[in-house]
Order: sequence, then C-alpha cells, then structure tokens
Amino acid sequence: MTEVSIVLPVYNVEPFLERCLDSLFSQTFRDFEIVAIDDGSTDNSGYILDLYSKLDSRVMVVHKANGGVSSARNEGIELSTGEYIFFCDPDDWLEEQSLGVMYNEAKRCGADVVISDFFRDCDGMSSSVKLFPGNFATTDKGSIGVLQNAVLYSQASTFSSSAFSRVNSFGGAAWHHLIKRALVEEHGIRFDSYLDGMLEDGLFMLHVFQHAASVAYFQFPTYHYCVSLTSSTHRFLPDFEEKFNRVCLRLSEFERQFDKGDDFRQARYMRLISFIGKACEVFYFNPENRLGQSERYAHFKQLVQGEPYRSAIKQVDIRLFEKLKTRIQVLALKMGLIRAFWNVKKRRYS
Repeated sequence: MTEVSIVLPVYNVEPFLERCLDSLFSQTFRDFEIVAIDDGSTDNSGYILDLYSKLDSRVMVVHKANGGVSSARNEGIELSTGEYIFFCDPDDWLEEQSLGVMYNEAKRCGADVVISDFFRDCDGMSSSVKLFPGNFATTDKGSIGVLQNAVLYSQASTFSSSAFSRVNSFGGAAWHHLIKRALVEEHGIRFDSYLDGMLEDGLFMLHVFQHAASVAYFQFPTYHYCVSLTSSTHRFLPDFEEKFNRVCLRLSEFERQFDKGDDFRQARYMRLISFIGKACEVFYFNPENRLGQSERYAHFKQLVQGEPYRSAIKQVDIRLFEKLKTRIQVLALKMGLIRAFWNVKKRRYS
C-alpha cells in the first residue's frame, strides 16, 4: 500500500501547476501517489497533468466537469489508496522535506493527524507562520477540542490546554495536515460543497478533529501558501450574506450533532462576529460596490441587528478576544453603537 496519497484539485492554474508538481516530485520521501483531479479546466492545466502522468506512474489524473474544489477533493479521497492523505492546492508548493517530516512524525507518535507550520508567500516575500509555541503529541480530548475552537477563531486569549500553552495562529486549512485515511473513511468525512467556497476546509477539519484519537504538531514549515491580492479571499461578494448564512447553518448543525459545550459555542460566536468585519471588506466598503453610503449603512445595520449576529454579539464574552482593539469594537456592537463600529471599518477600508 502507498504510504501517502496527495490529493490535488486543479482548475485553471496553468501558470503555477508545474512549480507545484515539481515540488512534489522533489520530495525526499518517495512512497506517495498524486491523485490529481482536473475540475473542468479550460486552460492547459489538464494537458500538463497528463504529461506528468506519462513521466511518472505515481500520478493518477481524472478529468471531470467543473464542480468546485470540494467535489474535486472528495473524488480524490475516493480514489486514494495511501495510509495517509495530504491535501495540496495547485498554486502552492512544498519544501522538499515536507512529506518525510510529517510522515515520520505520524509514525513516531502514532498520530491520526499531524499538523505542521507553513510559509505565507505574498508579492515575492515569504514569512514563516508558527502555529504553536512548541512540538506536542496528544490524545487528550480537551486539547483536541481546543484545536476545534481554534479552527473557528484562532486569536483567542484563552485557547490553551495541557498540550500547548497558546495558539499563535491556526485557521483550520486542510493543506498543512497529514491525516490518516482510515479516520476519514471510517467516519465518512468529506468536504461540503453546500458551503460554496466558504469555510469548506474548516468544517472538514472540525469533523477530522472530532473523531481523531491523537494529534501531533511538529514545528517545521512544510507548505508554501501563496497569497494573491486578487484572490477570492479579497473579491467582491454581493452574495456574501447567503454564503455566510450557509456557514452559520452548518456550524449550528455541527454543534448540535456532537453536543458541543460552551467553549465551542463561544468560538462560533467569535467566528460570526469576524464575519461582520469580513462583510465590510468583501461588500460594504469594497470598491466594486455601487450602492450609496446611506443604503450600505442601512443594510449593515439590518445585518448586525438580525440573527444569527444579534445573538452572537449579545452572548459572546469579549474577554476571549486577544486584541484590545477587537474587544473595543465588539463592545461597541454590544452597546448598540453601530455607527461607531461602521466608522472604524470605513476608515480602515477607505
């Protein structure tokens, strides 16, 4: 059996794809397969994948109609044969020791999930993101529960456990984890296309951590996460409310299904409040928004006074927010000072 299956969803990434594939073939760890899913690319991405598959039998290529990254990843999971699964995005790339470091740590600790640090590459600059203060391996359900909370909101002052003293940064992206495939298959864990590009990784990792018996973290940056200032993270989203509501629904369902406690609920509230700030970026103060200022503010006021944001604002514990400026902004919302919050965000994005 292959030790590691690399699931690679591909859609119109011709300028970056060879860099990604070359980094995979440069791995010092060799016992892997690449399950590449061409998700209906209209550029030469599919052709490039086919070329690499002819050069190396470890590459499996599937061409399918476009269905989104979740459907592509799910097909990759179905076709994987490795003991472990690693997700890679085709516009990113790996350090040559990445798979070996994570695989060896998984074997050493017997971990269901191994977490690594990563690099954030933007505009030719690369910075290492260190997630936790030091290495750990844990079977403590409380510690793994804290990781779930950090998937929703990592910048919380009280996120600590017996395994780690704090969470520096997290966010729950799937691509810097090595995950035992049996865990994914046994519990039927898949990416949720209903979320339509919003927190798909996060919900997947919530389910992974829910069922993981052991998790290890190795303080080594393995993955180059390449950020484009024109990526979907920063685009204009006129339908943001529908997208956010879908996430809110799935998080509430997860909370009920697994009877999560108050710590998870507080993390969910914090995530919802972060959506209010995100809405300012992708809609209210986005340069592509053609609505007048008064119309924007009226819509924003209606948003924060409606559910689920109203309950989140009312019930969140502002002491959990690590940054003082965030506490002040949330306090303003709690006190009904919506215009003051609006003006702060307006200055930031104008």
